[in-house]
Amino acid sequence: MSERDDEALIHRIRAGLDEGIEHLDAATLSRLRQARSRALHGLARRRRLVWVRAAVAAGVLAVTALAVVRYAGVEHTTGLPLVAMEDVDILASGETPDFYEDLDFYTWLAEEHADAG
Repeated sequence: MSERDDEALIHRIRAGLDEGIEHLDAATLSRLRQARSRALHGLARRRRLVWVRAAVAAGVLAVTALAVVRYAGVEHTTGLPLVAMEDVDILASGETPDFYEDLDFYTWLAEEHADAG
């Protein structure tokens, strides 16, 4: 279908629907208007809810980013950085702590295997 055919079809559908409305009684028209009003009110409410959720998520992200940037260089009483990127990598990897306790062994094993191959 061409764009002209689409527009003609839309025009015919709209005319048929408009013609059908002319024959509705006042009570039916009133119920239709109320239903339309409720639907539009619900849509507006859902849109506001989406914007509120987005604003909250952006706020949490901003506060988290600020905290990471602000405290990345701060030192504890131990003299160690508060947030070490190596620690973040370890926590994000999903490996168990036992894996990192034996990391030297695994490194040695990989080197031995590479030398043997």
